[in-house]
Amino acid sequence: MKISLFLWIVFLIPSLAIESSRMVSGEHLEENNPTVRESTVDIQVRVGDKLYVFGKAQGTLDNVKIGMHLLNFAQNPKISGINANLNQVTWKKLKNGAIQIQSSYQPWPNYLTWIVLPDGKLKMEALSTASSHRSLANLGLGFDLQEEELKSVELNNQAIALMEDSQRTRPFKQVSFEFANGKLNIQSELSDLVFNSNFSAKESKEADFIISFPENFPPSESPSAPGVTMKDNTASSMEILNRMVLWFDFQ
Repeated sequence: MKISLFLWIVFLIPSLAIESSRMVSGEHLEENNPTVRESTVDIQVRVGDKLYVFGKAQGTLDNVKIGMHLLNFAQNPKISGINANLNQVTWKKLKNGAIQIQSSYQPWPNYLTWIVLPDGKLKMEALSTASSHRSLANLGLGFDLQEEELKSVELNNQAIALMEDSQRTRPFKQVSFEFANGKLNIQSELSDLVFNSNFSAKESKEADFIISFPENFPPSESPSAPGVTMKDNTASSMEILNRMVLWFDFQ
């Protein structure tokens, strides 16, 4: 009887270990599955220890929380380089579990889309279709941050001074911010964008920094995507004329 009980325990322990592993794995998967809480004023998307808050008025990223720390980083509601009119804001869950928040504008961008991925990263796309031909010069998106919480900035892996570099324009591929309570890395899928900083002009109504197309961006080198189509409930499929794609990694 003692031997039987001993053997039963020996076989039970591995089974419990496997079941425990499955439970931990299941909890991990569920933790990284973005969930949405919608109110009358915002759309809150939680994934892991990150919380992203998007305003329903314009579909802009308004707040970011990492763990217990609020990171004062937000998208500027003004589209840089043009007077753009907002049409509507929608959101939906994609097949891969990601959450999409999409705004439509006229004349640019036709679609401004934020996607919260299951790994906690954000993908932002500014798309324009062939129905809205126009120069891309200076068109871009601005962002605001709490300068008192900003410790350092690296642009294309080169440190830049904050106070001495107000209203400066530089080529852009990636930028890294180190805050008192977190870090942010932004990368572009294009190599021909510019980074416009405005950190020390505290009284300015402009965004703290803007990522945009340069003034001398040749129409022949427009970041076109032949054959790529936009399928959405708000519009029929149309060929995309140009796009700006940025990746945001909050840590």
